[in-house]
Amino acid sequence: PFIIRTRNMDIKVLGTVFNVKAYPADKLSETSLISGSVEAILRNNANKKVLLKPNEKIVLPNTVKNATPATGESRSVKPGVTEEYKIKPLTYDKTAHTLAEVSWTTNKLVFTDDTFEDIAAELERWYNIDIEIFSSQVKQYRFTAVFDQKNVVQVLDALQLSRRFEYTVQENN
Repeated sequence: PFIIRTRNMDIKVLGTVFNVKAYPADKLSETSLISGSVEAILRNNANKKVLLKPNEKIVLPNTVKNATPATGESRSVKPGVTEEYKIKPLTYDKTAHTLAEVSWTTNKLVFTDDTFEDIAAELERWYNIDIEIFSSQVKQYRFTAVFDQKNVVQVLDALQLSRRFEYTVQENN
């Protein structure tokens, strides 16, 4: 932080507000900028630097594979090969009155046209459970929903109202 001194006040600049979502098992990693400034350095794209503006996010494939001794990681992309990334606007959910990317900070689960496969991964982290989906068709179901302090059974029951699928609970999974 730094301090700007004026005649009548001191302003302490504390930084920026952002969120990073980079779980190794997920298909994508993203960094969302709410306010301030962040720079993303893309290692597999010749260390390309991307400066985000407030209300933007960078999304790129999560291509990390096996660890290497030199860097601690390797990627499925060869050095110098451009890794696809996208700059997108943040998702504001009017129903929840929140940004979907940081809804977890207010104990809300927000899904915006997400596949059931992606939702299941989020539910696994949120509720510390394992979810297995046996139907490739069900994995591709898409949902838009907001859940505020619901348990996993309530969430699944609500999703069932929109699309037909069955589930069973076995030993909290």
